Amino acid sequence: MTMAPTTRKNDHDAPTADGERQAELEGQLAQLRTEIVALQATNQAPRPPPTESKPRVPSGLPKFNEKRDEDVRQWLFQVETLCRINDHDTTDSNATMPAIAGTSMEEPASGCFLFWASWTPAEEQTWGRFTHDALAHFEASNYQAVLRQKLRQLRQIGNIEEYNGMYSSLIFRVENMSEVDQVSYYCDGLKRATQAYVKLQNATTLRETMDQASKYEMSHFGVEHRPDREKPEREQRLRGPLRSNVSQHKKPFSRQSYKPGHYTPAEQIKGGLCVTTATSLDISSAIAAS
Repeated sequence: MTMAPTTRKNDHDAPTADGERQAELEGQLAQLRTEIVALQATNQAPRPPPTESKPRVPSGLPKFNEKRDEDVRQWLFQVETLCRINDHDTTDSNATMPAIAGTSMEEPASGCFLFWASWTPAEEQTWGRFTHDALAHFEASNYQAVLRQKLRQLRQIGNIEEYNGMYSSLIFRVENMSEVDQVSYYCDGLKRATQAYVKLQNATTLRETMDQASKYEMSHFGVEHRPDREKPEREQRLRGPLRSNVSQHKKPFSRQSYKPGHYTPAEQIKGGLCVTTATSLDISSAIAAS
């Protein structure tokens, strides 16, 4: 029979096919193990820290347009303070602060900023360079002299808190001013009574002088001390009832005897005699004759 050899051949091929399949499975298993080890290594590796969000441009930046009454130094201080509150780096080497400040500049100051940005090298456009150039361009050459003149002319009009606030806003911008001049200028602007008391205390620093002035006015006027401009109103209220009492006791009519010609218009008086008086005499004579 011819079928016997074929059957023996198939019996010999079966172990070979099983071996190949087992080898294939082992290869797949080894590949899976390799992938598992790689995933474990990836999970165990230190992860990079999450990227922090960049600080946003602060809202409410003060505007600057190079007007005469504007103070560039105060504007720079306000911009830097708002940026610091919003977590911006405000060191001199920061390169984003000039652009933030430029967004709050209006004509004609914005034109100066565009000129500065186009002519200044990119690596030199830092906050320190910007503040230096802005002060050199916008600040008057006699800026310090003007500040000292304002300090000398400042006078206390309201309470001591208002005066201290106005004086502090000026003195913090004055450079190279001795402590003696600071105290002298401050005392010259005080009211006379407060000034006399403070000078007797012989304070040597501005802080001590301000404290002495505040203590004096608090002890003499209290927290409800009001400016002098309210005194006329207060006196008006005090004088009001007195005038009303006088008017109540005043008689509505005078009991003086009637004088002929007292209410006669001036044009009817001729030669010192009253026309009305003469007429009344004629009437009396006519009645007597009848």
